[in-house]
Amino acid sequence: MTWFRIDDAFWSHPKTVALSPQAVALWIRAGSYACAHLTDGFVAHHSCVTVLQGTPKAIAELTRVTPGHAHALWAKVDGGYQFHDWGVYQEKSQVILQRRKETAERTAAWRARRNAGGDASQKVSPTEHVRDEYALPGPGPVPIDQDTHTHRQSHTARANADDSSTPGDKYQKALAATAGRLSKEAGEEVSILQAGVVVDHILGKARGDVKDPARYVARSISGNVNGWVNFIHTDKLPTD
Repeated sequence: MTWFRIDDAFWSHPKTVALSPQAVALWIRAGSYACAHLTDGFVAHHSCVTVLQGTPKAIAELTRVTPGHAHALWAKVDGGYQFHDWGVYQEKSQVILQRRKETAERTAAWRARRNAGGDASQKVSPTEHVRDEYALPGPGPVPIDQDTHTHRQSHTARANADDSSTPGDKYQKALAATAGRLSKEAGEEVSILQAGVVVDHILGKARGDVKDPARYVARSISGNVNGWVNFIHTDKLPTD
C-alpha cells in the first residue's frame, strides 16, 4: 500500500479552483489508482473511463492548460494521461519496490533464523513487512487499517464472479484471471495490483472498446507469459 500525497494548498491553487467536483474527484481517484498500481503517474484511458468513471468533460478539464501556467494537471500521452510533476510530489515506483524488496529480505532472514532456532527477535519481527508496506513516508508509525484488506479481498471476489455485466466487473475479472495466469507461470504469487500493470498496459493499447477484457488480455499474454511477468518487475516490454 502506498499513499497519494495532496498539497494542503490544493483547494486554492489556480489550477484547481475552477475545476468541477467531477474533475476533482477524478484527479484524486486517479492519483490513488496510480499509487496502487505503481504507474508513476500514468493512467490508461481505458481505466480512466471505466474503473475511475471519468467523463469526457472531467478529462478535458484536467488536460486543459490554465491561463498563466505552462502545464495542465494532466498531459495527454500515448494510451492515456500522465500526472504533471508526479516524481516531484509522489514516491517513485523504484523507491517503493526497493523498500518492499529490502523488507522482504529482512523478513526472510528473520524466518530463517527462527527456523534454525536462533535469536531472531533483535533484527526484524514477523510483522515488519506489514508495517513497512503501510508506512506513511516520513517519521511516525501508521496504524494498519484492516478495512483495506477487506476492500481488496472484496474486489478479488467480485472479479471471480460470473456476472460481468458492467465495465468495472469485467475489469476486475480480467485482473483476477491475469493474476492467476501469471502466478502459475511465475511459480510465485502475482498480486491483483501487479496484474493491473499488465492489464492496463494491454487494454490501453487496444483499438476501440474491448467487450471481454479477460479474454483479450489472456490472448495478448499467451505465448510469452514469462515476458509479462518480467515486465511487472522491470517495466521492460516483452518481445514477441
